[in-house]
Amino acid sequence: VLEDYMVKDTRTNLSRVCGKGVPGAKLARLHYTVAADGQSFFSPEYTPSLSANGRTELDIRLETGRHHQIRVQLSHMGCPIVGDTKYDPNCSSLGSSWQNICLCAYRLEFCHPKTRELFGSVCDASGQSNPAIQRCSRQPPSMHGWPGQRVIALIASRK
Repeated sequence: VLEDYMVKDTRTNLSRVCGKGVPGAKLARLHYTVAADGQSFFSPEYTPSLSANGRTELDIRLETGRHHQIRVQLSHMGCPIVGDTKYDPNCSSLGSSWQNICLCAYRLEFCHPKTRELFGSVCDASGQSNPAIQRCSRQPPSMHGWPGQRVIALIASRK
């Protein structure tokens, strides 16, 4: 679990980790695990300039949804997302205006507001998605942290 307080600067469109007592600070919480071997979302074809050395894929579940939360919290702990030119000062866009950030949402789940049924959509590792929102076969364990979004991120090694 990563738990920090964050504040957003609307002038610069940046967020940052801060102390609990800072005006406008909000709790940001996410859960992460290292993605299983063989379940890679970011193939060498997608990131040809990246070597596998010093890179780790994380499976992330958001509990809160703050502005740039995943990017800010991972960068703050010394593991910025590969290709994130906004929150990784060591990342260069190489003169390109396009940012090839290794962050991909692959599952979205939500509860119907009246029936409390769980619905969702999933994208598999091939990048193919089922555009239809479907009724899920399981019920959410609780509403704390649910419904949720699951995200895969490729991060750089801890500095």
